[in-house]
Amino acid sequence: MTKQKNNLDITVLIPTYNRAEILRETLEAMCKVERDGLTAEFVIIDNNSVDNTKEVVESFGIRLPIRYLFESRPGKNCALNKALDEVKLREIVVFTDDDVTPRSDWLKQIIASCRRNPKCAVGGGKVIKIWPPGKEPEWLQFAKTTCGLRIHDVGCKEMLYPDNNYPVGTNLWIKKYLFEEGLRFNESIGPSPTKRAMGSETSLLIKLRLEGHLMVYCPDNVVHHNLQEWLSTPKGIRYRAYTMGRGQAKINFLFNPDLHNSPDLKYCLRRVGALGFACLRLLIANISFLQAKRIGRSIEPISDIAFNLTMLKGNSLNHK
Repeated sequence: MTKQKNNLDITVLIPTYNRAEILRETLEAMCKVERDGLTAEFVIIDNNSVDNTKEVVESFGIRLPIRYLFESRPGKNCALNKALDEVKLREIVVFTDDDVTPRSDWLKQIIASCRRNPKCAVGGGKVIKIWPPGKEPEWLQFAKTTCGLRIHDVGCKEMLYPDNNYPVGTNLWIKKYLFEEGLRFNESIGPSPTKRAMGSETSLLIKLRLEGHLMVYCPDNVVHHNLQEWLSTPKGIRYRAYTMGRGQAKINFLFNPDLHNSPDLKYCLRRVGALGFACLRLLIANISFLQAKRIGRSIEPISDIAFNLTMLKGNSLNHK
C-alpha cells in the first residue's frame, strides 16, 4: 500500500502572468484542498510578471508545499515546458489555471480515478464556469459557440472521453512517464501577451489520442473556473473568439502536413470565399436592436474570420 500511494503522488503546475491578487485567491483555495494520505507539490510558474507574483507565492510557503519558478519567455506553453524540464515530477502531473477554486476533494478524486483506470494515461474532470458578478452574460443565449466558456461536463458517470472531446487545461492530469519520454507543449500555440492563439492543451491531447493513449473523464473531479470580468465584455469575448479561430488554424496546420506545401490557386480561392462568407455573416449578426444578440451571434463568424486569415498565411507555425 505504501508503494501504491507513493506511485500516485501529485505535482500541480500553475502558470501565471501578472495576476498576483487573483493567484492569491487561488492559492487560498488550494490550502483547503485535502492532502491527507498523499504527497503533493504545487509549482507556480511566473511567466515574466512585473507585479508581486513572487512575493504572493512565497507568502504561502508555510501553508502549502509550494515552489516558485520564473520563465522569461512569453507564452503559457513556454512556462509549462520550463516546469516539465526542471521540476522532479511526481507520478501524476496535474494542470490548472491561476483563477480556479477546486472542490476540497479535488486531488483525492484524481488519485481515485487513476487507481480505477490504470490503463488511462490522461484524465480530466468537470469544470464549472463562474461568471462575474455571479450570473452568465445575456449574450450567451444567442451564441452558437462560446469559445470554451460553458461548463465542461461530459456526463454523470466516469467514462472514456468520446471522439473529438478532450479534457480542458483547467482540470487536466497526465501521467509522468509521458513527459519522461519527451512529451512537451507546442510553444507556438496557447496564451501569450502578443499574437495569442487558443489551443494550448488541445494540440498536445490530440497528439496523445493519435498515439493511442486513453483519456478518462471523472465527474466527481470538480474545479470552479472564476472567469475574469473582461471576458464578459463585448471586446473581451470577441477577442477570445478571434484567438480561438487563430488557434484552430494552427492546430490544423500542425496535424495536416500537406498544408505546409505552397497553396495552389484553388486552395486560396476556397479560403478567400470562406473568409468573405464569414465577413457577411458577421455583418448580418450585427443587424439587431439587442446588443446581447449582436454580441452572441458575432462570436462564431469572428472565429471563422481568424481561422481563414491564419490559414491564408500559409504555415501558421512560423507565425508566432
